Amino acid sequence: MKNQSFVTKCLKNENLYPSENIVSTGLSLELENNSLILKGSAIDLIEFADLLIALAISGEDKGQHFHIDNLTLIDDNSKISEVVLQRK
Repeated sequence: MKNQSFVTKCLKNENLYPSENIVSTGLSLELENNSLILKGSAIDLIEFADLLIALAISGEDKGQHFHIDNLTLIDDNSKISEVVLQRK
């Protein structure tokens, strides 16, 4: 399974991709009152969307997944340090 960056490509083709001045700082995740709060810059959220789309269209059997952590997309200071996106 490969991330084809469909969302990024589409936004760039439509001139809707955020300004190059926006810096990717990584996603910050925390649990608050039984709610998962996911914060990130526009670039971070688009990259997260790219992963979700890649997973959804992978065409593979269930169980396909991505691990995201502080080495990939999660901010080093995030209260949740790893997320597994898995297709069921």
